Amino acid sequence: MLTQQRLKEVMHYDPSSGIFIRLKNGKNARTQKSTGCLNKTHGYLESGIDSKTYLLHRLAWLYMTGEEPTHTVGHRDHIRTNNSWGNLYDTTRQDSQKNLKMFKNNTSGVTGVSYRKKEKVWVATIRANGKHTYLTSGEDFETCVKARKAAEVEYGYSSTHGK
Repeated sequence: MLTQQRLKEVMHYDPSSGIFIRLKNGKNARTQKSTGCLNKTHGYLESGIDSKTYLLHRLAWLYMTGEEPTHTVGHRDHIRTNNSWGNLYDTTRQDSQKNLKMFKNNTSGVTGVSYRKKEKVWVATIRANGKHTYLTSGEDFETCVKARKAAEVEYGYSSTHGK
């Protein structure tokens, strides 16, 4: 298990920029260079220490707190490569869902609001407390948007959710 001490022997972390600098050589690593490769599968930066690959946002947490994150480390601005300390937060998986960016297949422009062609109505829903909840439906798009935004506040969603 990687410790904060070992991490600080191998890398330096700049909390304001979120950049890691390698201090000691690994197999194919150069010292005094920023470290981290983009994993194209999930979009996070990662780097190797002692023949094991780690996600840099999780290493930032270990570096700053001395502890493994207890849950998921989220990025407030939704940018998975921005590992500055002020952008990271430890959250449960359920709460991290309250700070998701808008899905690419969203056609209404508002998370949780969709149009049902068959019924010719707009529908507003939200996922809260592990349940998918119906909020309202009707011909007026704005009414559904207002219901969704009110529910986001009620259930503690992030102000950047759906952005």
